[in-house]
Amino acid sequence: MAGCTSTKKAKEPEVSLQKQTENVLFEYTALTRGAYKKVIVSSYNIVTIKDRDNKDAVSRKLTADEWKTLYDAYKTIKDPGTLSSIEAPSVKHQYDGALVAMVTITVDDVIYQTNTFDHGNPPAEVKPLVDAIIKFSGLNEPQ
Repeated sequence: MAGCTSTKKAKEPEVSLQKQTENVLFEYTALTRGAYKKVIVSSYNIVTIKDRDNKDAVSRKLTADEWKTLYDAYKTIKDPGTLSSIEAPSVKHQYDGALVAMVTITVDDVIYQTNTFDHGNPPAEVKPLVDAIIKFSGLNEPQ
């Protein structure tokens, strides 16, 4: 009598979104002569800097849900290669009426960067990503 052999494959472990997207980095910078704010986000960490000297930098682990929200917001950008051609919806940053802001996205060592825009009024194409970065970083909270 011959034994039965199973043709079922062993289930492969799921690779988390954070692990799959370790090659993605977001940076949000907002500055003027008297103010400096920067957020650096990787799939596992978020660093918030509220001064030019980086002496008050705050780093914390990012949850899987927070990263999913950020990554989903990034995926709404149809073509990251067009970020440098997006026009700002307002120009207060050009005369010190608002902080000068920009978003930089790095994917596999390729860097995509927006033109400058007003902090608090990003172009529609990057608004979901900027809003998520600011929300999770606490950038707009008082020091």
